[in-house]
Amino acid sequence: MLFKHIYCYYRVSLLRGLSMNLDKNEKEILV
Repeated sequence: MLFKHIYCYYRVSLLRGLSMNLDKNEKEILV
């Protein structure tokens, strides 16, 4: 149960990190 919670949190944080990196790349390209 605890492992599943940590895994879900890791997936969410990973998706957020990817989305943030994509936003940064888009901003750099626009600039």
